[in-house]
Amino acid sequence: MDDRILKFLREIDNQLSHAADVTRHETSQAGLVSLQTEGHDYFVGLTELKDQILNSIRSCTPWAVLTLPDTVPPWKLLAFSRSSGSFLEPEHLLKRYRELHEVVKRQDTSSNNDNHAQMIWESKDLEHWVTTDRSFMIFLESALPFNLHLERFLLELITHLSQHHPVVHILDLPPIPEFGALGAPTPQVVLEHLTTHVLQFLSPQMSLQCIAETLTSFERLQNLQEWFEFLLQSCKTIPRITIVVDMRILRSFSEVVHSWPSIFAKSTARLNSTSQSCLKVMFVMSSVQSFPYLENAPVVSVGNLNGNAYWSSPFPKLSVPRPMKPHPKPPSTTKWSRTEVIMSLSTQSEDEKPAETLLEKAADSHEYNVWKGGQFGPTPVSGSVQSARAPSVPPKTSDDIRIAILCALTLEANAMEALFDYHWDDVDKSRLKALGDKNSYTFGILGGHQTVLAYMPGMGKASGAMVASHCSSSFRKVALTLLVGVCGGVPFYTQDGVSQELILGDVIIGEEIVIHDFGRQYPEGLARKKGSRDVPGRLPSEARSLLSQLKGVRHMERLRERTYSHLRLLMDKHSNLVCYPGAERDRLFEGTYRHKHHGPNSCAVCSSLRDRSVVCYGARDSACEELGCDESRTIRRERLRNPVSNPMLSRSAQFFPVIHFGSIASGDQVMKSGEDRDRMARSEDILAFEMEAAGVCDVVSCCLVIKGVCDYADSHKNKDWQKYAAATAAACTKAFLQEWSIID
Repeated sequence: MDDRILKFLREIDNQLSHAADVTRHETSQAGLVSLQTEGHDYFVGLTELKDQILNSIRSCTPWAVLTLPDTVPPWKLLAFSRSSGSFLEPEHLLKRYRELHEVVKRQDTSSNNDNHAQMIWESKDLEHWVTTDRSFMIFLESALPFNLHLERFLLELITHLSQHHPVVHILDLPPIPEFGALGAPTPQVVLEHLTTHVLQFLSPQMSLQCIAETLTSFERLQNLQEWFEFLLQSCKTIPRITIVVDMRILRSFSEVVHSWPSIFAKSTARLNSTSQSCLKVMFVMSSVQSFPYLENAPVVSVGNLNGNAYWSSPFPKLSVPRPMKPHPKPPSTTKWSRTEVIMSLSTQSEDEKPAETLLEKAADSHEYNVWKGGQFGPTPVSGSVQSARAPSVPPKTSDDIRIAILCALTLEANAMEALFDYHWDDVDKSRLKALGDKNSYTFGILGGHQTVLAYMPGMGKASGAMVASHCSSSFRKVALTLLVGVCGGVPFYTQDGVSQELILGDVIIGEEIVIHDFGRQYPEGLARKKGSRDVPGRLPSEARSLLSQLKGVRHMERLRERTYSHLRLLMDKHSNLVCYPGAERDRLFEGTYRHKHHGPNSCAVCSSLRDRSVVCYGARDSACEELGCDESRTIRRERLRNPVSNPMLSRSAQFFPVIHFGSIASGDQVMKSGEDRDRMARSEDILAFEMEAAGVCDVVSCCLVIKGVCDYADSHKNKDWQKYAAATAAACTKAFLQEWSIID
């Protein structure tokens, strides 16, 4: 068993041992969360979680997705594992900040504070920071006489943004003894608080392996650099998040926190180039002059030291952030400015539920994924598996489409379409298609990308080339084309000197395409033309670079975890499209053992002694059971052994999908010969056989083939595994696209 999983179990037992302390704990401090303040439900949930883990260990499925009980969110498990073991609720800190603001406001008689935050809201730089879909950083600078402007604005900003996506914050409060460590915080305490706050937005569905690794990493955090790395890595798992840091709370540590803006600036730049996540960072300070100058990081100044407000230019009204809210329109009887619409969301009391009120009045029918009540929602595509990601607007032109997916079979397209995050069903397809394009398309969001799904009229190289050609002419800005579907697999192969095993449902990502029916036909057989490898064209450098990264241990584990998660959701929500046929249905016969009539009931053709290779036509379309194929001629598979009988079996020996990288053979001939399969696999290092890649890759400059193994490319092949293999390929495709970054 993995040491990290054992450590995770020990941590759960350690927390359960404190259950008795709860009964003796008389009072809990307002806003303070610790193991001692947790109620009985938390420990009941821990017991349920422990049972889930033990069941996962017994079945040898450490990558199975755990559903944590509602009473045991991941962040509490992690926070309570550290020696400090306590955490202040952000909402309580925000409440105290609001109370402090009201007290200072009543004591202040200056007319300078009459307008409060209105002028800050009208900042053009702020508008860009709020509305952009890219990771971005901004500074807010305020001299002391104008702090009420800023405090009011921060309260309104956090209240507004929190309704639409996660917001993490640390604000400037005076030393308050009841706040413990945060009463007089150090830089590390602030980073710990921000990190734990970010962890509150992690999905409650995580694999056992993933949460065990996260716990191990979290417990080891020691210095500021390690906390920074963990904080930013956690942000990458959340589609959209805002962090507000009031640096004035660390005014006594100016030299230590001097580099923080630079660290965040590098992180936001890296996210823009390598990830689909969006991280917004706002630093609040008395003066930006005490920090290094950061290019492209705007500064919004609220006042100067002489007490006179200054503004560098006239500011337009703040437009409603389209990616963040579904176009609320004012009632027809009242004319509201866009600024007033936004401000109304944060100035009304909680009981009035301003967001719901405005959404009820919205006349626009567009549905957007927004953050409400601590979760993403609200409008899933009917019958689709959702990801927590805010969609962009429907494509206005064909140039907005950046990813193309091609499927040859309807069952392949069904699995792929079911995994779309959003479908643009109302888009005018004729406006997006080029003249003469005869393809049929589905448009939507997949893995954060504007995607088009194209349906092939049939199988084979010609069909693939035709569809790919039409698709390329219509969508000229497509950065990556994916050919997704099913294939026949090579059950055993060697890679880097290590023997590998492949079973049905595994996924092949093609690094190279080999045309296996390209050559000269002689009386003794086909002589494949040498040099046909790479005839369709090599993958461009950005795709090869990502594949190299994904083959690394850490990135491969994340790809597999996401693939399994998408597959699990697909099987749960679309059981009519996919179900696991069962390990007992995964049979591999000896390569030389023919699929034909056997035994006493054998026909004259199949039992011919003159030519044992001859098979009757009736046998070709019959099941192995009907023909009497001998089960003793099947090959023992290590990965298909009953995992319950061997709980120490390694991850690679499980029969949930494994992702393989290698060469795929493509041609118009269906491979149904175990002998030819093995011979070609040995000579060309081939992992799989399919029929469309050669045609598609000959047309498209950047095409990646992702196929699920539905048979062993021998005479015993059947269609029992096609739906499941199509589902594993679709799940892997979505996981891959979550790693892919568009490079213009």
